[in-house]
Amino acid sequence: MKVLSCHHTGITVKNLERSVAWYCEMLGFKVLLSFESNGPGIAQVTGIPNVHIKGTHLQLGDYDVELIEYVSPQGKEVDLSTSYIGSGHIGLMVDDVQGLYEQLKAKGVRFKGAPIASRPGRLPVCYFLDPDGVPLELMQAPK
Repeated sequence: MKVLSCHHTGITVKNLERSVAWYCEMLGFKVLLSFESNGPGIAQVTGIPNVHIKGTHLQLGDYDVELIEYVSPQGKEVDLSTSYIGSGHIGLMVDDVQGLYEQLKAKGVRFKGAPIASRPGRLPVCYFLDPDGVPLELMQAPK
């Protein structure tokens, strides 16, 4: 027995509709499917009694993201600083990191800083935040 591949990355969000719109409008994700779930099956999966969730699977190229809103019990906000254990980020390969940085910044997207090569010989990258403060990264694709 072995793990075959990665299927998706799941992110808990405060407001599903807002987050779906943001990921689609700002980053170009497409909606694959939406769902709602409660009852004993999802309670067993999550380990949360009486849980009620709604979610949407999004796709960008071959990459899937599952956004989940906990309707009940409502989720609590946590510090998502990238230095905190368990905090993650999604790296997105782009054709023009500087151009996309400027475009997203003009639309009000919050960035940690402008694109920069993190060390000599590396391509420029930058971190930015989704509406719930989840870190994402723009990475310049090699030319």
